[in-house]
Formats: sequence, structure tokens, C-alpha cells
Amino acid sequence: LSIHSGAASVSQHSGAGTTVVTSAVVEMHPSVKVKTTLKLDFQFDSLTLVLYSPQSKQPQVKDERDDSLKLAEFKLLLIAAAVKMLSDGSLNASVKLTDCTLDDKRETVQKATPRMV
Repeated sequence: LSIHSGAASVSQHSGAGTTVVTSAVVEMHPSVKVKTTLKLDFQFDSLTLVLYSPQSKQPQVKDERDDSLKLAEFKLLLIAAAVKMLSDGSLNASVKLTDCTLDDKRETVQKATPRMV
């Protein structure tokens, strides 16, 4: 085995008088320390969306909606997201969702399953 400025070669002699040469070029790079250039962490305890049936007279204040007009309620519980951008251009991301529910809030529907998880 001989090494000359980044090149390695191996010579093998077989019994039939044939020489097989295998070569490889090895490039050495100085180790570069990868640093975090951007880090974001978000956490929400809950996010709720309520869908209402339309009515002719919409109230001026959003909190004064008629509960009998509810169609569905969609909830996401404990949402966490994290993003990390590194100096080498790579990106690490994670998302965590603990619970997701869809509730049927229609008063006229009695036989359907009221909750989907």
C-alpha cells in the first residue's frame, strides 16, 4: 500500500502472472462546525374553530351567536412546532399534536356519531 498526496493504490499479484491494481482518491476536508442560524419554537394549548349555520340577522358582536345554530366544532389540543435552520443549509423541523376532535353540534341530528377523533 502506498499513499501519495491523497491517492492510495493497492497492487495484488495473482498466481497466473496478472497484476490487479485498485486505486482511490481520498479528499480531506477540514471539519466545519455546523451552527444554528435560526431557531423557532411555538406552542398552543388549543385551537378551536366553530362552524355556524347562516342566519338572516348576524349579530354585531361575535360572542353573541345563537348556540342552536352551531353545526360543528373542530379542536386541536396542545400543538407544538419547532424549526431549526443550520449554517450548512439544512433544516430540522418537528410538529406535535396531542389531540384532534371534530364534534357534530347539530341539534336536529340524533342518531349520528357526535364525535370524531
